[in-house]
Amino acid sequence: MEKPDYSRNAPAIANAVLDYFDIKTDYEFDVSIKQRDRLSLVLIDGLGWNVYSNLDGYRISKATKVNTVFPSTTATALTSLTTGMEPGNHGVIGYRAFVKRAGAIIKPLEYTYASALHTSNLLYKMGELKQMFRVKTIFDRMSARKLRSIVINPVYTKDSAFSSFIFSGATEIAGYEEIWDGLKLYRDAMKDKKFDFVYFYVPYIDTLEHIYGPEHGVVLDAAEYILNGVTEATGGGDISTIITADHGHKMLSDIVDLSTDIELLKRLELPPYGDSRSLLFRARQDISRYLERYNMKTLNQTNMEEYIGKINPKIKDIMPDYIGVPMDDKGYTFRYKLDIREKISEEPSSNHGGLSSDEMQIPLMVI
Repeated sequence: MEKPDYSRNAPAIANAVLDYFDIKTDYEFDVSIKQRDRLSLVLIDGLGWNVYSNLDGYRISKATKVNTVFPSTTATALTSLTTGMEPGNHGVIGYRAFVKRAGAIIKPLEYTYASALHTSNLLYKMGELKQMFRVKTIFDRMSARKLRSIVINPVYTKDSAFSSFIFSGATEIAGYEEIWDGLKLYRDAMKDKKFDFVYFYVPYIDTLEHIYGPEHGVVLDAAEYILNGVTEATGGGDISTIITADHGHKMLSDIVDLSTDIELLKRLELPPYGDSRSLLFRARQDISRYLERYNMKTLNQTNMEEYIGKINPKIKDIMPDYIGVPMDDKGYTFRYKLDIREKISEEPSSNHGGLSSDEMQIPLMVI
């Protein structure tokens, strides 16, 4: 079980980017970037150290092992990476988050309710996601300094509410269909001197790990292909590059359905939310002892800030009372739909969100 080191992970990287462009930041960080005229940042979703360290056909001598934010999940890490804020400060705590203003548990990545399908986008009439989480992005701050930035993102997320939120202020957002045209867009942007900052997000390693697990040959081949493609487009000339990830993956032995635990639900104000490997609870009573039956480490409001960073008083009312972190290799789910006979449809081989070394350890490369 690893505590995040916020001087070297996503918020630190974001503040190092701001410092690179002489934009004032009060955040202390331990990330060094060679000064050139321009900068690029590549985020490879799911590229944990357990994948990177098993690659035979790719190595960068300057790659170092760091750990990610907690919860170790995409929505939280990407928000920290584009705002420079720790999770307790920006409030996007997990794949499913409670938003008091929306009166619901929502999925920020899809901007819909926890029970809805990925493509539902049911909250679009409420306004923009950034009105729920009122933060400035690094792109907003660059724009104020008249620095030009481009975000290269999969086309299916290019115009999403979450992309509009975390990429607010970007000069241009370009969408790609597959990794091949994504790498082509990235190569072109690296050559185009009109962009001071290039951000490239690649989701495919995470997708494959959910299906096959982090040690599968398909995952390792894909990681080598992507890293080699990114490296060929970087380095030299007037641009420096950071390559990193949002989290790693841990193989799961079982998925436990908490929607059948009536005694637990009696103790809660809301159904469990968050992630499969970091469960968030708003409770009527202390549930620490109860969660021991699931072999969970329980964080409460006394020690929570050690893991998610200092909590912003303005969003304290949306923070959970407890976070349950599995100490073993089990994942957890809760079926928000009323038909409890419905089979659990998502049973991934591996998942993330927790504090294990497989989930927390990621590579950080500076070229």
